[in-house]
Amino acid sequence: MWKRLGIPVLAGLALITACDPATTTRANATSASQIAPAQAMKVFTTFIDRFTAMELRYSPRANDQLTAGPLRASIAFTAATSQGQFVPPTGRPSAVRVFVPRLAGYPRWFFGVGDQPGQHPADSLFVMDQARPGAPWLAETEIGYSPGSPDETPATDAAGYATALAPGTSGLVVPPGQVAARYTDQLGGKPGPRLFPSLDLSGPGLEGPSPSWSRHLGWDDSTTFRPWRLPVFALKAAQGRAVVVIDELQAFSWTAASAAAVLPRFWTAAANDDAVPPPVYWRYAGVTSVRKGLRITLDTVLSFLAVDPPARYHDVPLPYGGSLFEAANVTKSYQRQAEN
Repeated sequence: MWKRLGIPVLAGLALITACDPATTTRANATSASQIAPAQAMKVFTTFIDRFTAMELRYSPRANDQLTAGPLRASIAFTAATSQGQFVPPTGRPSAVRVFVPRLAGYPRWFFGVGDQPGQHPADSLFVMDQARPGAPWLAETEIGYSPGSPDETPATDAAGYATALAPGTSGLVVPPGQVAARYTDQLGGKPGPRLFPSLDLSGPGLEGPSPSWSRHLGWDDSTTFRPWRLPVFALKAAQGRAVVVIDELQAFSWTAASAAAVLPRFWTAAANDDAVPPPVYWRYAGVTSVRKGLRITLDTVLSFLAVDPPARYHDVPLPYGGSLFEAANVTKSYQRQAEN
């Protein structure tokens, strides 16, 4: 998998406005806008060559020409905080493959997968999207891809095409258009059935820091979740399953309870667990000192593939474990009381 610009811990995305076009798909439709698998392979291999070159020499222009949405935001932010260096450059993948759905009109999209032997996850899956005729093909998101079985891989027909599923497709545990929202509800601890049993909320960076630890170090913290607004990217898999892309916006904030709030200058256990603002983020926000009411906010994105099975299974596995925690946007502000 391409390891981008290596800030340790979270990753995220800048607060840019992502295009959220209509997501009407017709699984068996053909039209002049349909891209053939062979054409998609050419698009993706060209993208891989240019993306690999950007690993070696980052530029905002190259990022704008190659990526969009969560991926563009996270790369731009991480480049700004890492002097534009990918850590480490992993080189061109040894093999690529594409999963191209039959779509009637624009936006049109497909999954492109690059194999990276010796890494974990072994592959990277990119969602390639073209918004309108003549527009460039852009990578919307990148996800670590390690399917556990053929049933967790998009299925293709005799002509090599995959089948796109509409947001309201029935017969699954969750309609594809609702997977991200239900995932957000579970991350946020809302009451309801636990549809994602493999979702582990015990580690840092998912449930947020321990409130008591943060308060002990002088910070009031909060963590919120919501889906990142993208079209629904879902493909039919074997045995009646669906492979669905999930992109979640996770927002952290820390507010200093006093001027004595701890602001670590190096990575510490508390910073690693997000109990205090990690040093790379508060420095990027331009913080030089702490006073009561200082608020630091961090926006991140979590990207996953979910395998949505037939309704009789009752839950939705997240088998790939290929989430990206990409850091993207950090801001500082002051509560009104701090100005008095």
